Amino acid sequence: MHVTGIICEYNPFHNGHAWQMAEVRRRQPDTVVVAIMSGSFCQRGSAALMDKFTRARLAVLGGCDLVIELPFVFACRSAQDFARGGVGLLTGLGLPATLAFGAECDDLPCLQQAASAMDTPAVQQVLHERLQQGTAYAAALTAILSEQTGLHPDVLRQPNTILALEYLRALQHTPKLQPLLLPRHGAGHHENRLLTERDNGQKTGVLHFASGSAIRQTMLQAQQTGNAPDWPRLAAAVPAATLQALQDGWSQDLPRAERLFPALQLAFLRYSDAELGQLAGSSIAEGMAGRLRHALSMAGSLGEWIQRAATRRYPAARIRRLLPYLLLGITADELARVTAGGPAYAHILAASPRGLQLLHIVKDTATLPLVTKFSTILNSCQRQQGWRQLIATGKFTTPARQQAALDTLATDLRALMLSELPARNDFNTSPFIQRGHK
Repeated sequence: MHVTGIICEYNPFHNGHAWQMAEVRRRQPDTVVVAIMSGSFCQRGSAALMDKFTRARLAVLGGCDLVIELPFVFACRSAQDFARGGVGLLTGLGLPATLAFGAECDDLPCLQQAASAMDTPAVQQVLHERLQQGTAYAAALTAILSEQTGLHPDVLRQPNTILALEYLRALQHTPKLQPLLLPRHGAGHHENRLLTERDNGQKTGVLHFASGSAIRQTMLQAQQTGNAPDWPRLAAAVPAATLQALQDGWSQDLPRAERLFPALQLAFLRYSDAELGQLAGSSIAEGMAGRLRHALSMAGSLGEWIQRAATRRYPAARIRRLLPYLLLGITADELARVTAGGPAYAHILAASPRGLQLLHIVKDTATLPLVTKFSTILNSCQRQQGWRQLIATGKFTTPARQQAALDTLATDLRALMLSELPARNDFNTSPFIQRGHK
């Protein structure tokens, strides 16, 4: 079987994703599409709009063959770690594969040149110097790569191009994986409106492609105001199964990050500035801990705290990504130990009939254990012993068990953002299996 991997979030699965799936199959008709999908939290630190089990089901209904969870310790991290984790999981299947990804820039050789330059001593030295001067990482790297490649900085700073560079950077060490660059189709990544064709100068009708940001913002704003979402525009932007899931989520509940604000306030009572500086994903230094604490003392909500604390060097996404690690109390050193060897297992979330066929093959080729239930590597009693016990030396310590513990904690943390605890969790939910032939 030929395998094509897509590292994704599907938050939620929309028409742009469906187009990408169809384009992959148009270019490679006999391929099996494997999605490496973030779980309860996404790369920018926000809880996923719908739980990972629902999103995996929607991906399979949308044309994907197999959905594997990208562990929390890679999913809710920088673009480099996000890409490293996804490529590591795809490589762990043990089969030659293609990695398909989108970017605002469609010049693959130029992007490969930029990715190759990222780890050269010259680039790293200049990058270090600019970071020491207080320049934000993304801004510093964008400027340096623009100088090296001639690509315009506006192209390099686009979110999908940044991820594309990190995918290509990771692929340099994985000869079994080949890149497939797909130009981004539809609305911009950060476009936060459900545009109509009239908005774009056309006569009538609804634009069928919208960004995930626009869909999420539409749902969350409706939740805050109590008014029904604009279902007709949403219906034009997502497949029917996603629309039904959004309607179910609206009638039941959606995660609200503001529900974690009291827990955030409590965390700052517990931690000293020095302890805050040790938290994973934070890289808090040079008075930033004090800034976070001061911003919290003046904020009346989580959103206001992020807005007050954000700077050019510490943008909102970076602060938001800190939140789950802060609440779970995970330090950078602990995270480095747990992720040093890459993903430690492949957690199967959903599969089509062809996905099941692929699983039968990779049982003999995979270098990672295939997990359908967490209880095979971590049971609830073991997790109740606590995170510190799981990272201590002893019989309970394995990378798979440690990463699984954090996946389950992330799922439970997301559940605290709901008005009622959900019935499904990592210990009682089996993969979704699509029956019959597509």
